Amino acid sequence: MRIIVCDASPIIHLKELNMTEGRGTGIPKILRAMKANGSPDPRFETDDDRTYFVSYFPAHSLIVSKTTGQVGTRLGPGRNQVTAQVTAQVTAQVLNFCQEPRKSSEIMELIGLKHWKTFQANYLKPLLQQGLLAMTIPEKPTSSKQRYITTEAGNEVLKT
Repeated sequence: MRIIVCDASPIIHLKELNMTEGRGTGIPKILRAMKANGSPDPRFETDDDRTYFVSYFPAHSLIVSKTTGQVGTRLGPGRNQVTAQVTAQVTAQVLNFCQEPRKSSEIMELIGLKHWKTFQANYLKPLLQQGLLAMTIPEKPTSSKQRYITTEAGNEVLKT
C-alpha cells in the first residue's frame, strides 16, 4: 500500500501518480527546437533574490527579416509579437522537415502538438493555402497515405 501525504505541492503529486508527462520538460524542448532550426540562443534573466524570471526567445533572423505576418497564421489585432516569432520559427522548422514527404502526425510530433484541430488551423491549412506546403495526394486530402512536402515557394522562403 502506498500512502501519499498531501502538502503544499499538489502538482508534484500529480507527477508521482503518473498523471503528468514530466516536470521541467518545456524549456529543454524549446531549446532543442531552437537549436535544430538555427535560431539564436535564448537569454534568461532573474534577480539575486530570484523573485522573477524572464526568458527571451529570439526569432531566427532570416525568418524575421523575410516575414511580416505573411507566413503561418495571419495575426489579428491584439496578438503580441511573440506569437508571430514562434509561428515564423515553427513555419521554418516545418518547411525544413518537409523536404521529403511527411505524415501530418510526424509534423505534429516535430513541433510538439497533440491536438489535430489546433495543428490544422494554425499551421497546416495556412501553409497549404499560401502554397508553401503541398499534399502528395491532393485528390484525396483525407487519405491515410497523405503526405506533405515543401513546395518551391516554401524553399524560397527558407533561402531568404
